[in-house]
Amino acid sequence: MVRDGYRLYVEKESSSLEMLENGTEIFRQLYALMQREQHDDRLDFLIDSVEAGIQLIADGGEDKAVLGGRETLYFNIQQYGAKYFQLSQKLYTRYSAVAVQIGCPFLDSLNNV
Repeated sequence: MVRDGYRLYVEKESSSLEMLENGTEIFRQLYALMQREQHDDRLDFLIDSVEAGIQLIADGGEDKAVLGGRETLYFNIQQYGAKYFQLSQKLYTRYSAVAVQIGCPFLDSLNNV
């Protein structure tokens, strides 16, 4: 993530953020990476809503990914045109997923995790 210059965003006060803070080791490591990449002690990776994250990607975010609820991501992606996004096939539970722009090389890394 850091080496290739990718940014992962998560909604403030969401269950996805709680999963990063309190989840298994891989999620805690990911959260630590996200915190290390901050500037001026601002938590830039926190977004107000999943829709705001989808908008970041829609605005040309091949270097961005959003962690959030699968159904919420799916619903918001439909509003922006599903042909421009894809949900991860592996990094999700029944309710969580990651959305990235189609063609984003970051997806393979997420799926390998």
